[in-house]
Amino acid sequence: MPGSTEVTHDTFVSGMGVACTVAGNVAVVAAVVAISAKRGENAGAGAGAAHV
Repeated sequence: MPGSTEVTHDTFVSGMGVACTVAGNVAVVAAVVAISAKRGENAGAGAGAAHV
């Protein structure tokens, strides 16, 4: 029977693998949505500029 340190390490590594997989999938979906989204009518007219 493995020691508690091995079990803890295996659980941590497994969780990190799942977290990285989920984060990667979210990033891919976000990239696809960003590429396929249409820009607004005034997107090129300085829509992000601050007016003082």
